[in-house]
Amino acid sequence: MRRSIVISLKRHWRALTAACGALALVVVATVALWPVSIEERVDRIRPGMNKAEVEKIMGVPHGNYSRETIIHHGGGAGVDPADNLPLRWKWDDATVEVWFNQDGQVIQTAYRPHPLSLSDRLGRWIN
Repeated sequence: MRRSIVISLKRHWRALTAACGALALVVVATVALWPVSIEERVDRIRPGMNKAEVEKIMGVPHGNYSRETIIHHGGGAGVDPADNLPLRWKWDDATVEVWFNQDGQVIQTAYRPHPLSLSDRLGRWIN
C-alpha cells in the first residue's frame, strides 16, 4: 500500500506542483485584493496631510455613504475653515471625521464605529 502511494506521487508530481502553485497564487491574489477596512484607512492619515491626500486614502470625497438619511443643519461647501468643523465620511458601520487647520492640513482624526442592532447583525449574516 505504501509503495503504491510513492509510485503514484512520482507519476503525478507535476500535477501536484501545479496545483500547489495555483493555490498559492489564489491566496496571494486574495490577500492583495482584500479591501482595506475603514479603521485601517483612518490610521494611514497623518497630521499635515491636505484634503486631496486624505480623500485619496479614504477612496471617496467626504459625504454620506450610508443607507440612512441624515439631515444636516448648516455647513456644506461654504464652511469657513476658521470654524474648524470636521469633514465627515459616513458609512453604515462607522463615521470618520477629519479636522483641518486654516492652512488646510490635518490636525486631528476620529473613527467612530456604529453599534449594530440585533436585526442589522442578523440581516448581514443572512445576506
